[in-house]
Amino acid sequence: MAASDKLIKTTKGYKFKEETPWYYQVQGQMALTGIKNTDLVINTNKGILIVPVDFDPVFWLQMLKKLHSFFFAILST
Repeated sequence: MAASDKLIKTTKGYKFKEETPWYYQVQGQMALTGIKNTDLVINTNKGILIVPVDFDPVFWLQMLKKLHSFFFAILST
């Protein structure tokens, strides 16, 4: 599966690895839309994989600080 490097297999199915770009993207989209949980649907050669994702407010605040620093660093150049 092409997404296998972005996922961790658990006893309940799969979950995102936090260090992947997909996780950052989904968390950012959830923060901006106010969604608290969603499903990532991945179509594979073996079928459809559904990965539940919960919003992580601590992760989002860390990400927001980095985005804020990056944005204002670009503005000041």
